[in-house]
Amino acid sequence: LAAPLEVTLVSGSATSPSLSNKAQHPFFARVIPSDSKQGAGLAALVKNLAESAPDGWSRIVLLYTEELYSEGIANAFAMDPSVSNMTVLKEPLPWLPVRSSQEAADYDYARILAVAKRIAAYRPLPRIFVLPVNPQDIAAPLVRAFHEVGLFNEHSVVFTSESVVEGIRIEFDRVVNEQANWHLASIGKPAEA
Repeated sequence: LAAPLEVTLVSGSATSPSLSNKAQHPFFARVIPSDSKQGAGLAALVKNLAESAPDGWSRIVLLYTEELYSEGIANAFAMDPSVSNMTVLKEPLPWLPVRSSQEAADYDYARILAVAKRIAAYRPLPRIFVLPVNPQDIAAPLVRAFHEVGLFNEHSVVFTSESVVEGIRIEFDRVVNEQANWHLASIGKPAEA
């Protein structure tokens, strides 16, 4: 719409990497980084952790919901050269947009649990999880299922994209022990002294 009229369109929320193509979108600008930048940032963080950790920390589980926002960040992460020497296990999660805590509680827990059980069978057991997902959509069932099968614990680290940290942290507080919550808090924001 903006291009034929030669009107500049500025977005504060459009993060699709395809909008970065100036040949296709010459009148589009944004004030937020694209999903590709978030994916690259998560990859750099994971690489730094994996390089400084003991053996066994080079297997990463990339959990993403099957929708454009999450898939964009997940694809950018998986293709980033920072993680090219690591095993990145891409695991799509069912996506169901929710508008309330009741809808979140009704989310298809069995499907999330099936993904968690599949990942729990991997050997060596993955310790690094990357979650470019919307927290209101799956935070509660995700944390509950992954904790139930022993994946989210004091030996795992969870990396999330932008606003996901608070939604996941609330569920960790509710479901998982203090030690695992510390790992998430220390990644999401500086740990409090």
